[in-house]
Amino acid sequence: MKICVIHHDPLLQLGIVHALAPHGDVTMHDNAEQCDIVADTIYIGDYDSGMALARRFPDHVAHLRKKIIILTYSGRECDARLALEHGVSAYLLQGCTADELVATVRSVQAGLTRIDPSMAKKVAESMFRPKLSTRETQVLGLVAEGLLNKSIGVGLGIAEDTVKAHLKTILVKLNAVSRTQAVVLAARRGIIHLD
Repeated sequence: MKICVIHHDPLLQLGIVHALAPHGDVTMHDNAEQCDIVADTIYIGDYDSGMALARRFPDHVAHLRKKIIILTYSGRECDARLALEHGVSAYLLQGCTADELVATVRSVQAGLTRIDPSMAKKVAESMFRPKLSTRETQVLGLVAEGLLNKSIGVGLGIAEDTVKAHLKTILVKLNAVSRTQAVVLAARRGIIHLD
């Protein structure tokens, strides 16, 4: 089993290598650019490098059985969902045990997809949530910027009552009780991005 480990945290990278060393060949690289995309290699990296690799070689990930495991601190379901949508094989949170990492590598090598148990429920729930429309996302983005209904209406070229109707729908879809809570939930889920 060929394993390439690239993580932004050198100490964590070394720990991953030592945890896996007894279980297969481990190849160390300084950055993702040096990690060749070849069949039957398992790549383990942080969120940024794992996603960069999945985006850089999408065909190789899908067709050459390239296996990417992301080991990250990000417990946001939108990050895990996006990673899985880009062909990442496993999404683990930092703090997992060495045994969990080894079990994940073996599962991925066998062709399975694996996600941190605490993230699995969040990702599954997100699949069944009602999606915001493009206009609802625009309205919520302007709410996040602090604009009032009238200003949002002027900015989008719609009536203030239409803005209010969109906000009611947004609150229902996000299961939020206020504009502020809707913004926070949408940001956590990756629907909108706060600067």
